[in-house]
Amino acid sequence: MRLLTAKNILVQAIVNNVKLGQKGGAYNAQFVPLKLVGAVGTGKSSIARQAAAEAFESMGVKEYAFHVVNIAEEAPDDIAGSNYYDEKNGRMVKLKPWWFPADDQPYGVVFLDEYDQGDKSQQNAGGNILEERRCGPHKLPAGWVVIAAGNRKQDRAGTTNNPAQVKDRTLNCEVEVNKEDTLAHANRNGWNDKIKGFLRFAGDEWLHKFDPDAQSFPTPRSWEKTNTVMTWDLEPEEMLQAIASKIGAPAAAAFNGFCKVFDLVPDIDELIAKPDEAMVPDTPDVLYAVCAALSSRANADNLAAILKYCKRFEHQEFTAMIMRDVRSRVGPMVLKKVPAFREWVMAGGGKELLV
Repeated sequence: MRLLTAKNILVQAIVNNVKLGQKGGAYNAQFVPLKLVGAVGTGKSSIARQAAAEAFESMGVKEYAFHVVNIAEEAPDDIAGSNYYDEKNGRMVKLKPWWFPADDQPYGVVFLDEYDQGDKSQQNAGGNILEERRCGPHKLPAGWVVIAAGNRKQDRAGTTNNPAQVKDRTLNCEVEVNKEDTLAHANRNGWNDKIKGFLRFAGDEWLHKFDPDAQSFPTPRSWEKTNTVMTWDLEPEEMLQAIASKIGAPAAAAFNGFCKVFDLVPDIDELIAKPDEAMVPDTPDVLYAVCAALSSRANADNLAAILKYCKRFEHQEFTAMIMRDVRSRVGPMVLKKVPAFREWVMAGGGKELLV
């Protein structure tokens, strides 16, 4: 399923599980443990964080915690809590693990990351947390939920088969890479126009190309890191090598070639100021670069001018592409208040946008 679909499912599941906890619902029968499964670097942890933010906001919760427990890196006792002998009472006592919520944290998420990379003892230690929301006698607060995540076995990322009881306990959402979902995230988070333009232009080839034998390869996660690398003060050759170190040499070479296209992009401020006169690119790569720049600059004040310029495109799919990116960046409610956008929709534009 798409990441957006998985996120929406997670939001509803988080709300459901928190409300059940607050009602004192039966842990085994009604709670729905959640697990995200997908290829390396697809954005599973980002989606879990976004879902938590939306779910708690919908419930009016302003502060919550997000505790990440890397199953593959923790000893079973660190996951489920260690035991010690209480001489006074003559019995073994289980301690709370390090990640367990503090008394002043009534709401939050326990994110069991790299679940499928753990061995059987590590996965079993996380099993009770997933299903029963407890470590021995220590139950999670009512406002807490548990989400697990792991990679697919076919990706050769060190995964092992989950115990049968764990598979049966969880709602397993297998997510896939989707260009539109990645670009929506890129727009919301202000990625570099060159990355967004390149992924629009060549994302089907270079958005996600997992290679278990390579040191570096392109994934949505590595593109996000590349966005950070591009803010560094490096010479052009150093920048190219730094980017290649993150997404691999083949992807970096293709990206570098696309970046040179931006030298042919007209001045965007002048384009917006004179939409009837500005040059319209006649090659796809330059047009994708212009669209990326416009989608980053668009706002309620200049959208009319941008749409006037876009009317001159030979293929109006590019206009819909810009509006889709603008919507993901500013939100649909902002767009609906812009008369020029409403006129464009009423005139038949944006059929893809409204799906």
